Amino acid sequence: MAKVLVFGAGPLGSLFAAKLKESGHEISILARGHRLSDIREHGIVLFDEMTKQQTITSIAAVDIKRLTRTRDLIVLAVRTIRAGKRIDPGWQQDNPIALGRL
Repeated sequence: MAKVLVFGAGPLGSLFAAKLKESGHEISILARGHRLSDIREHGIVLFDEMTKQQTITSIAAVDIKRLTRTRDLIVLAVRTIRAGKRIDPGWQQDNPIALGRL
């Protein structure tokens, strides 16, 4: 089981976080504003258009002020790589970071 931080709580980040949690990993997701409080209160809610089924996954939502460096992997799931500037440079030494272009 890996400790994973998903950096970004939009549609793609939420999907990654929920699927990784379903696979047995310890997941936290970085969110802000209303999305942070929504995830804390309701979890991540996914709706499958094909099956018309809704799933709710309880995931630890954190804000950037409460990040710790104890992760096996950080997944950047944000629209722009500029968001990576918010990550403490020490994270890059302590954690592998998965980058993708969205």
